[in-house]
Amino acid sequence: MRRYSTPTAGWSTSSIGSTMLPITSCCARNTRQQGVTEQLSVANQKMEAEIGARSQELNRVNTELRSANAELAAHAQRAREEGERKDEFLAMLAHELRNPLAALSSALQLAELGPDRRQQDITAICRRQVRHLVRMVDDLLDASRVDRGAMELRRAPLDLRDVLHSALQAMRDGFERQQIAISTHVAAADFRMLGDATRLEQVLVNLLGNAARYSAGGSSVELRLDAVAQDGQPWARIEVADQGRGIPTGKLEAIFELFVQVDTGLDRARGGLGIGLSLVRALVDMHGGRVRALSEGAGHGSTFVVELPLVQPSAEPTADALAALRLAETAPRRILIIEDNRDARQTLHALLTESGHTVTTADTGEEGLQRMIALQPDLAIVDIGLPGLDGMEVARRTRAALGGRCPLLIALTGYSSPATRSHAFEAGFDHYLVKPFDPEELARVLAT
Repeated sequence: MRRYSTPTAGWSTSSIGSTMLPITSCCARNTRQQGVTEQLSVANQKMEAEIGARSQELNRVNTELRSANAELAAHAQRAREEGERKDEFLAMLAHELRNPLAALSSALQLAELGPDRRQQDITAICRRQVRHLVRMVDDLLDASRVDRGAMELRRAPLDLRDVLHSALQAMRDGFERQQIAISTHVAAADFRMLGDATRLEQVLVNLLGNAARYSAGGSSVELRLDAVAQDGQPWARIEVADQGRGIPTGKLEAIFELFVQVDTGLDRARGGLGIGLSLVRALVDMHGGRVRALSEGAGHGSTFVVELPLVQPSAEPTADALAALRLAETAPRRILIIEDNRDARQTLHALLTESGHTVTTADTGEEGLQRMIALQPDLAIVDIGLPGLDGMEVARRTRAALGGRCPLLIALTGYSSPATRSHAFEAGFDHYLVKPFDPEELARVLAT
């Protein structure tokens, strides 16, 4: 019978110890795996945060790209529309120029048939078509000046009733030739303002010409001039109403844009270049006014409304203003006025002369500069918008020629923009007055 011995205590301990080693290794491995898992978790969280941030950035960039693409598309659409308008304008220009040229050519051929045959009719045709050509060329040049910001106003005191009368006289033959009656209504009011009479007449001639062009023979056009109050200030409202073809409601604002035409048919029965109303708005805006078109649609006629600010009574030279000038002055001054507008020059000359000053005038920059250097007055009032040698250059050359003996230089202008004011001071002016100037302000300047 086999005998088995009982294991000794030492063997048992050793055996137990050897069986516990794998358990310790597993715990260490678990600990390391847990650490790695935690590190991976932190890394994943960082990666997820970074992915989220990148995703937000991509969304922002995509939004900006969509906005930029939409803006580019809008620019492209506007460019296409402008290109189409310019193409239409060039086609209309060719058409409009050919009409008077054809009439002139036919009239000249008719004149060749005999020196005494229908001479008056031929002369009238030539004169009428030449005026038409001159008006178109003038409109083209004025449109270019407006586009370049080079349009200037020659402001002077005027009465709007005189401007209306001149415009009616200029258009009367055209209305009679087309057998269109014109009625006028002028309110009994004071319509004095400071403006460019030539440009305001151009506004009315354009509006009256449009009314005649789009009206049928036997119809009528109404011209009204009324006085209104806006915010307590006196304004004039001019209305030109016709019974013509009317304006689509969708084009009541667009017709004031350059090259826009209501009549774009190939027959071109109504003529026009699409620049007249653009000039009307530009000139009215330059006078501080507003213009708008009213119409109930095709076949219902149209009305153009022009609103212009009138002169405040306090802005007119009065006895009080003259007294203010006299009180402000302790001694008479020698003053040089350089102004190309005759009415404005004479009015200012009379105002200062009545105030006891010795006044000399010049109507060009070249003449004014010569008198400035020769006479060396106490002060000079210089219009900035002089033809040829402008007021800015007059100031620069005066400073260069006279140095410390330079008179006090006062800029007088219809431009009130900060940029023009800054340029005037850079050119050498000491003071800057905007037309229509306040006599009390001029008195303060004279007292310095």
